[in-house]
Amino acid sequence: MAKIVTGKVYSAFADGLNGEPVVIEVSITPGLPSFDIIGLCDASIRESKGRILTAIKKSGFGIPKGHITVSISPSFIKKTGSGFDLPIAIGVLMTSGLIPGLDSLRIFASGELALNGEVHGTPGAVMRISSIKRSGYDACFIPCEERDSAACCGQECIFVSDLRSVCGHISMYDFRSRIPTIPVFYEKDKEVLDFSVLKGQEKASRSVFLSACGWHNILLIGSSGSGKTTAARIIQGLMPSLDQRELKDVFMLNNSIGLESAISAASYDRPFRTVTPSLNLTGLIGSANGFKPGEISLANHGVLFVDELCEYNTRFIDMMRIPMEDRYVELKKGGKEMRFPSDFLFVGATNPCRCGLWLEKPSKCTCSKSVRDGYLTKISGPFSDRLDIVTEMYQVDAAGLKESVSSVNERKSRELRSKVKTCWEIQRERYKNTDKPYALNGSFDSENLSEVLRADSKVIDYASKAASVGGYSVRSFKRLLKVGRTIADIEERRDMKESDIAEAMSYRFRSKL
Repeated sequence: MAKIVTGKVYSAFADGLNGEPVVIEVSITPGLPSFDIIGLCDASIRESKGRILTAIKKSGFGIPKGHITVSISPSFIKKTGSGFDLPIAIGVLMTSGLIPGLDSLRIFASGELALNGEVHGTPGAVMRISSIKRSGYDACFIPCEERDSAACCGQECIFVSDLRSVCGHISMYDFRSRIPTIPVFYEKDKEVLDFSVLKGQEKASRSVFLSACGWHNILLIGSSGSGKTTAARIIQGLMPSLDQRELKDVFMLNNSIGLESAISAASYDRPFRTVTPSLNLTGLIGSANGFKPGEISLANHGVLFVDELCEYNTRFIDMMRIPMEDRYVELKKGGKEMRFPSDFLFVGATNPCRCGLWLEKPSKCTCSKSVRDGYLTKISGPFSDRLDIVTEMYQVDAAGLKESVSSVNERKSRELRSKVKTCWEIQRERYKNTDKPYALNGSFDSENLSEVLRADSKVIDYASKAASVGGYSVRSFKRLLKVGRTIADIEERRDMKESDIAEAMSYRFRSKL
């Protein structure tokens, strides 16, 4: 069996949301047995030597004699992850002549080896597989666990479970591959809080519904126990499941940090990420070390629920401003930059004051005036401009308390989810020929906003006068129009009316604040 002097195998590693292709060269020369891996690799790659040699032996092959040198290039890029195990093992076996191979073969492989030779998937599969499209390969070997990742990329692959099966494909030149399909799960009733549990909060109920219908950022202000967290969780249940475009985006982000490796029925649920005051800025925005997404990116196409908003410092709150507006966040380090999506629905909740009772009637607030006045000032004016809806929530009355412990068989969320879906279809039909074809009202912007939203001069005059009296900024004024447009969409009206603007204004007023 002829030996290849130097074997070459191709692979890739995940760098943020990008897949960086690499070339793995293997050379075996006479000398004392040794195994060196070079090419600016991290510890997880350098430590793979023991796994690889043991997996080769357990798969029924001998250990090559001599000095094994593995070079992973380009050598000026730092490489991470344990997905190089399989391609290195293939290179060693082909170079040593233990399996036949040709210099002309272009083989792509990725996967971590267990000591018994099994091949396992690793985080970042979607990014690695996406890099395959850039070059033509004779064969692409991917772990069976990464089948759904390949489906997201639409990439032909050969799915393998162990090293021995890979060697069998190469020995017989059997490179038949296929493109897997994304599993489809039909939408069913979601196991979430039903809309009917929100008792005695008519304004908040309407606000939550509007927020879901138009992708409008919302802030809920109320005393402890008034139902703010319940209202936030209800929003997720009102929104339709992810479509396949959105599923790929969400799956890729989760896959990049190892949260998801297979698509299930639960994968189609929109993300609901809860942020608490214990979270630091890196956890919120993301880490430039290794370019890892933060909570605002993991909430992409879903809800970012920020509880106890005024318990954060002002810098933390204001760091969300740009991602809320631009729908992406940029991380930079060492001359490199990575852009992560952040098209999330912001849902905030806060008490009106330190003791939380300032909105109740008669007021039971125990805070001093200075404490009370300073509590909500943590929410800056620029951040407030990015909120579409602000609504107050009060402790429920006796009738509401009675209803809260009564048995109900209502399934309002199912009915309202259908209305939300209709609203989304109306909005995407409206914006399909713009530069934001997938936008909803809350995330859409345009120079000719009044024309796109179908607000005539009478409506615009009414809105502009009201906004001028209220001291609205240009950004707040645009958001007022977009909330008005959503109200019209709920009623399936082609044109906006003054009454839509009047209702939208009621969600910008903060009672007693």
